[in-house]
Formats: sequence, C-alpha cells, structure tokens
Amino acid sequence: MAELRAPGLTADSLNGWLAAVGATVLVQGCRLAWSDSPRPVAVLTTSGDDDLPTCLSAAIPSLSALEGLAIANRAAFPRTVSIAHFAEAARRARATVDDGSLALSVTDLVPDDQADKLPHSRFDVGAPHGETLWTRLRACRALLPESPEDLAAAIRATLQGWAVRQDTNGLGFDVRRLEAGDPPLGGKFVDPLAEILAFYGLYLFPVRGDGHRVTTRGWAEQPVRGRRYPATRFLWPAWSASLDRWGIDALLGRFFADAAPRSRRAFGIVGVYEAVVYQKTGDMDQTAGFGSRRV
Repeated sequence: MAELRAPGLTADSLNGWLAAVGATVLVQGCRLAWSDSPRPVAVLTTSGDDDLPTCLSAAIPSLSALEGLAIANRAAFPRTVSIAHFAEAARRARATVDDGSLALSVTDLVPDDQADKLPHSRFDVGAPHGETLWTRLRACRALLPESPEDLAAAIRATLQGWAVRQDTNGLGFDVRRLEAGDPPLGGKFVDPLAEILAFYGLYLFPVRGDGHRVTTRGWAEQPVRGRRYPATRFLWPAWSASLDRWGIDALLGRFFADAAPRSRRAFGIVGVYEAVVYQKTGDMDQTAGFGSRRV
C-alpha cells in the first residue's frame, strides 16, 4: 500500500474536497482520510504497488473516452434537457459500466408539466452560450496532456498544490476560480485536473425527485426566520478513518441523516463545512459559485 498526503486538496474547499472523493471513485481500492489539523488535508492510500498519480493517470478518461459518457455531446444532451433527451442518455448510461454522469446532472422524476425542461443538480450550474456540464468537463480535459507520464506529472502537481490555474470556467461552481476585481467581467481560472476529479466526486451526489420537488443529495432545507420559504444548505464532513468510495458513501448517508454534532464525533469527523453561495453583484451577473465556512 502507498500513502500520499495531498496538501493541494483540503477539506475547507468544496472543490478540493470533491476532488479527493473523486480519486476514490476513479481508482478502485483507493482510500481517503483527512488530517486532524485546522485545515484538514487529504490523505489518500492506494491498495496496489503503484502510487496514486500513476493510478489516476491510467483511470482519468481521455478526450475520446469522454465521448462515451451518457451526458456527452451538446446536441444529444443540451443544457435544456427534455424527457426525450433524458431517455436517450439513460439508454447510453445503461450500456456502460459505472457511468454516473446522468444521475449527477438531471432527474426525470418530476411532474408531467416539467417534462420539456428537466431540473438540474445544484452542482450542475448554468453557463453562458449553452455550455453544458460535459462541454466544460471536456474543456478541462483538453488542457491536460494525453501522455500517461505527463498526465501523472500534472496529477502530482495538483495533489501537492503546485498546479498552475488555467483560463477556463471548469465545472462552474468553485468560487476560487473568479478573478479578483469584477467577477462578471474578469476571467475564470481553475486547475483543470482538480475539476475533473471533482466531477467524479459528484458521482456520490445524484439529483433526485419524488414527483413534486427535486433535491440534490446533501442539500437540505432549513427554515429561515422572517422568510416564507426555507433556504437550502449543504454541509460536508472531513473524517479521520481511511475509507474507500463505498465507506465514504455510507458515512455521508449517516451524516446527512443526522445533524447532531455529538453523533458526528462518534463517526470520527474532524471538521464540518458549509457551502456559502456567491452573491451576485447585479441583475447582469450570471456568475455561480460556492465558497465555504467551517461550522
């Protein structure tokens, strides 16, 4: 087994946290724990002889492989998704192994009057010019090398926190991508490798409906004094035990079901964070983003 401490992926960043979870989705047997420090750092362990960057280099899909995702292709799966688009994407998803892209993007469990415009996940945010989650993911992959050796080097830089951010929007919800100054007019800069890992971390966060309302896993309604409608809130934990993908999934299930701080400590949770939604600067500001604060 090989253990790697990844200071480039910290629990206080939603994107960094999702990227660390995504490593366990992409690499079978990979386990994730968090350091017990004021700013928890990802500690990733692989089960084989190869180190994590080598394993991830082999697991991250190429540009051509991304064409096989259920949500691929702007024409076949546009930003505005109808029930017909969804049905075709579901057919593609069933024909592949472990393709969670459709479940993390859109749900069809809605009333009939919403069948022409299905709702998206809270993490599948809107983007200008009809860009979709897949086109943004593909843009990130296009910025990375295809060579396994060069890709492994890029992965090491991301895990260690040395990667240079590049001018693209990424998945569109990391508030740190915004250029200082005037976000609506400024550029967007992301670490494309971290964005790709975060995409696979979203496999643990499907969007679902019950025919009346739609929820993304982990997003809970919270009453707000003085407001008619409740606000939605997303919390995420850092934990001390070394857990694989399915162990993380189980821990999150208990965490989201029981908000009592005492029970959190019983599960070895070393920190809890809350998403802070980017506040738009005006009616023309279409920027989306989530920051974080410790709670």
